[in-house]
Amino acid sequence: MPGSYKVFFLLPDNQTPSWGVGMILYLEKFSRDLGIDSCLVLQNMQSKFSWISLEARGLDLQGLRDVVHPQDVLIVPEVMTHLQQVVDIRCRKVVFIQNGFLIPGALGENLSFQSMQFESALVVMKHLEQILTDFWPIETHIVTPVVPNYFFLEKARLKDERKKQILLFPKKDYQVAGYYDYQIVKNVLQTRTKNSEWKVIDMQGLRHEQVALLMQESAFFVNTNCFESLNASVAEAMAAGCVTFCYEAYGGQDYLSNGVNAFVYPNNYVYPLLQELLKQMFNPDQSELDDMRIRAYETAETFNGSLTRYELENFWTQMEVLSV
Repeated sequence: MPGSYKVFFLLPDNQTPSWGVGMILYLEKFSRDLGIDSCLVLQNMQSKFSWISLEARGLDLQGLRDVVHPQDVLIVPEVMTHLQQVVDIRCRKVVFIQNGFLIPGALGENLSFQSMQFESALVVMKHLEQILTDFWPIETHIVTPVVPNYFFLEKARLKDERKKQILLFPKKDYQVAGYYDYQIVKNVLQTRTKNSEWKVIDMQGLRHEQVALLMQESAFFVNTNCFESLNASVAEAMAAGCVTFCYEAYGGQDYLSNGVNAFVYPNNYVYPLLQELLKQMFNPDQSELDDMRIRAYETAETFNGSLTRYELENFWTQMEVLSV
């Protein structure tokens, strides 16, 4: 009978702050809120996701096969599709895709997700749905990304005076891959802010709520990631009223507009980005910045979770996990 199924969300063992992990936690929570018998399945039971306040407790992946039934639904992140424990499980499987660049790796030598026993795909943004339609067609459902409510500043405070702080958020994977944009930004800013009122803050090792507070009080945020879908920290900064300088990062096309809700540059255009940032630091157009904060906030409101809950409810209804 519809409504009698169980749902399992696989959680990868990723100990660094990752909104890919955060999104899985929110989808599992929202599913429980809808009355669905769901739970997390941890790749590593010893994992401690201390950077986020949501609870990450659940079953051990090693023992999942002993409790799952053929009619149950297993949500598998694209980075976990080839795990042998996942391959061996016999139940309904849905692949969860949060980055278009990870799709070929998720497929491996397979020509389709259907051949890997996946019946449908969950994706977080419109451009990912289009990628699947164009290259690897499968029934696809969008579940919009979530920006936690503690990032959203009161709208009346968006034009309040802000601390002369520039926030940076390094992602080591980029430097390992040979992209030095972040280091260039950091070096230039440290030189140009010397003996000035400006302060450069490298956000590392902070809890999510601490990041939110910094964004709510700071003037600017710089993000040089260039292989992202949502680029979650950009959306978070927009909710906090922190004017953002970033790259298109491919997925940004779904919600970013240069000069409207952020300063957006083609990937790796680090020096034009820096030129505009320095201009806004030392010769700002305050009216332009205030208007940008409001438009960015309105953009971020589409990620407040209400649309995600609605989309998730529709998905579970179509899957006959929820009754109509």
